[in-house]
Amino acid sequence: MADIIGFENPGIDFLCTLPHLPGSNEAMYMQKQSWQGGGQVSTGLAAASRLGAAAALCGTVGDDIFGRFCCNDLIRHGVDISGVKVRPGGRTGFSLVLSDEETRGRSIIMRSAKTSPLLETEIDFEMVKQAKVLHLAWVDDIGLEAARIAKENGVTVLLDADNYYPRLEEVYQYVDVLIASQFVYDHYFTDDEEEKNLKTTLSWGPQVAIYTKGSKGCIGLWKGGFFCQEAFHVPVVDTVGAGDVFHGAFASCLVRGMTPVEAAEFSSAVSAIKCTRIGGRAGIPTREMTEHFLKTGEIQDEALDKRVAYYERGLEQLADEKIETGCIAH
Repeated sequence: MADIIGFENPGIDFLCTLPHLPGSNEAMYMQKQSWQGGGQVSTGLAAASRLGAAAALCGTVGDDIFGRFCCNDLIRHGVDISGVKVRPGGRTGFSLVLSDEETRGRSIIMRSAKTSPLLETEIDFEMVKQAKVLHLAWVDDIGLEAARIAKENGVTVLLDADNYYPRLEEVYQYVDVLIASQFVYDHYFTDDEEEKNLKTTLSWGPQVAIYTKGSKGCIGLWKGGFFCQEAFHVPVVDTVGAGDVFHGAFASCLVRGMTPVEAAEFSSAVSAIKCTRIGGRAGIPTREMTEHFLKTGEIQDEALDKRVAYYERGLEQLADEKIETGCIAH
């Protein structure tokens, strides 16, 4: 059984690095390109698996080449996809991610998925009951039911609140660890009284509240008190997936019994290492690599560089490559 189970329909990212974003009628060559799996929960689970946790995903994909890629890429990272259902005639989500070196920013152009959602009859809720952590991002009826079942069975519910939408507030009562973005913070609060605002956040139901602040790190509050974790300074190549990886790393820390303060430091290190490579998954480190970085400040590059080169291959090759279940060799 999985330590961490997540619910999401995974997607695919085509990432390219440009000198700057092109203007109207401007043409330019890509400096780098990469096909990688995407999705907040999916990438978080990939990170958790690389860090040593047993992770599983429930969701749907289309029977297109993007769907085959999504499944293959999750298997590459050791994620159990027995709960991912393939919808005949469905369309898997796709994003074009433009990273420009001029601003170190990113622009994302998305094509939504068109697959019928999971049915309750298709879900093995025993997996939820027996997990240690339930990882959610987008809240829908299935996510709410999974959160309710998890809460009733003592499973820690971790919510990745990247953007505000009204249904978030339906799930707070079940959430144990809320990790939200600056966008969500700004929706609820207009002042800089961080500790007071974190106390307000805990009043909604969570036991741990964390707000991520990008290059400024994160702030948090739990029974042990207020804490602040600064971001690690690394040569940033791409911030795509940095938050997703942070959440997955944090979930893996919960499985290991670390405190929120310890988990925030470890997860910030994982996210920082990820940012030294293109995309959300090429730069995910192992637990050993992360611990080495925390001790020495050095990033062990060889394995990450090999994965970057691996993702530069053609889409068909990556989508249809035969991979053993649970393989995390690449």
